[in-house]
Amino acid sequence: MVMDNRTNEENQNEQNSSIFITNFQNGETLNYSLVLIRGLITSGACNNNEKIRCITYHNGNENESQWDVYNREFKTIIELKRGENVIDLHYLDQQRKTIILHYEPRRTNFRVTPLYIICQGHDGCFQCPPDADNSIESACSRISIGAKLIQSVTAEKLFESGFGRKTFQLEHEVNQKKPECIVFKSNLNVNKARKMRQGELWTYFGREIMLSELGSNERKYLGFISCTRFKGTDVDKPMTHEEAVSFTEGYAALGGGGLALFGTACLYTWPASVKEIIPKLLDSSPVNSRRFMDDSGYR
Repeated sequence: MVMDNRTNEENQNEQNSSIFITNFQNGETLNYSLVLIRGLITSGACNNNEKIRCITYHNGNENESQWDVYNREFKTIIELKRGENVIDLHYLDQQRKTIILHYEPRRTNFRVTPLYIICQGHDGCFQCPPDADNSIESACSRISIGAKLIQSVTAEKLFESGFGRKTFQLEHEVNQKKPECIVFKSNLNVNKARKMRQGELWTYFGREIMLSELGSNERKYLGFISCTRFKGTDVDKPMTHEEAVSFTEGYAALGGGGLALFGTACLYTWPASVKEIIPKLLDSSPVNSRRFMDDSGYR
């Protein structure tokens, strides 16, 4: 085990470390995998040009990432594996901090099930610029990361409000045989789907899902329609949200009951992996609103 191989000098350096983690205690157990760790550099040299190194060890495997430090504060996003995760933080090759976090999903039959819904006659490739990967696999990766982020934010916000890190479990955590995002083949024809309003799509897919083998009162469904398409426009001026929606087929942003349903016109802007989360959030590239739906909320 990583901890056993440390020298006394290393342990002493860690005890005197100026790296202080503000939102976790050593040895905590979490029931979700994507973790936001916040911390401070409490003393010593510090500048905004040096990054903090984060190395995570699990079952003999290690994963390294680097994160910005700004005004002595830092945040890291780490994906835990089931069981014990040893997390080493290094700064300026002199300061070191280790924390152990355990990831154990809660035992429950209730879960949120991410779905990538592919209509009959559609190839499953979502709309995107030519340089983006719009494959079914890419769509599922983006949806999976999005679901884990929502799960993590839910836990953190409840924790900040004094309720503990309570959150929902995802399908693959309850049933490890299931993928992180399930591809759902719909019997609804793609051409018909693109003519339907979001309320009609929500009703159709909700009924179809519940009548399928996935139908269960112990599931809530997070569905994404693969065939959403922005038709394009020659309008060279900012559009309202309603105008952008009017140019978009197969659009949905509607939730209620057991189904939250979304279109995929902007899925290409989502991260497909943990390392893409920060770059995607900081990406200020303007949307080509003549060719693609701008759903950025007038940003």
